[in-house]
Amino acid sequence: MNYEAIFSFGTVVIKDNIAIAEMNPEVSIDMDEAIELYDFCESYFKGKPYAYLSRRINSYSINPLIHLNLTDKYNVRALAVITDTKIGNVNACIEKHFFTKPFGIFKTEESAIEWINNILDS
Repeated sequence: MNYEAIFSFGTVVIKDNIAIAEMNPEVSIDMDEAIELYDFCESYFKGKPYAYLSRRINSYSINPLIHLNLTDKYNVRALAVITDTKIGNVNACIEKHFFTKPFGIFKTEESAIEWINNILDS
C-alpha cells in the first residue's frame, strides 16, 4: 500500500521502504524544504532504514549543501536520482559530491529501485 504526502513544493509517495519524490516545476529546494521532507520521512519510517528516490521530471533548483548539513542526521541510507536530460545528469553529479551516503543516477525507475533494494538489503 502506498502513502502520498503533498507539500507546497512537491509530492512524496511512500512505496515500501522508498520515499519517491517529484518536485513542482520551478521551485527552489533549500534547507527548510529539505528538513520538511526528511522530517516527514523519519516520522513515516519510524527509525527504519529507507531510501529517497528523486524523479527529476520538472525543472527546479536544489541547494546541494543541504546534504552536508542533513544527511548524517537522518536514517536515509541512499539517494537515487532519475533523470534523462544532460543538465539533469550534470546537476546530479554535482549534488553527489555533497551526499555522504550511496548516491546513484539512473535513467529508469526500475534500475533505481533495484539499486536501492541492493543497498537496503546489504
